[in-house]
Amino acid sequence: MAEAQHVVDLLREAGMAPDKWTYTSLVKGFGRLADWVGVRLALQEMEREGIQPNRATFHVILADLMLHNQNDEAEILVGFMVTHGPRPSTRTFSILLHHHSESGHFERAKQVLELMRSQGLEPDAGMFHQLIMNYCRHNQPKKAEQLLRAMIEDGRELLPGHFDTLIDHWSKLGRWRRVRGW
Repeated sequence: MAEAQHVVDLLREAGMAPDKWTYTSLVKGFGRLADWVGVRLALQEMEREGIQPNRATFHVILADLMLHNQNDEAEILVGFMVTHGPRPSTRTFSILLHHHSESGHFERAKQVLELMRSQGLEPDAGMFHQLIMNYCRHNQPKKAEQLLRAMIEDGRELLPGHFDTLIDHWSKLGRWRRVRGW
């Protein structure tokens, strides 16, 4: 990351000041390397320059925390966003949901949905697709089907991919009767 810092120095030499996107890129680079000290230093430098991290800055940190299985730290970061800002968005919760469901941590995924709803946000069709896909990936197609049925009953937006994923899974298991009996 010394090279990245060198580019920031070069930017200053050219008479330009780093902006929130420059710092977000630095934060992202440090996060990819799981260099949490570097992330913290970049955020502190950002603060010294009078630049507030925005939601995108927090999203790159969140994604990197989840990438490196720092689940508790990621949830602390979301808690910070809830109390101090910037306010979490659907994307914020989607990052958490994706990782938890992909990892088979469906209880944590449900907690993410509950926290999201407590913030006045509703999961979108893409988030439900993540859940359906990951239930199937973890060989829990009945839970995927239950979720799909609940979505139908609740009048939620449905995508063809919701059904395609479940059909594909049942067919891989040779359960064509289950597919036809939908």
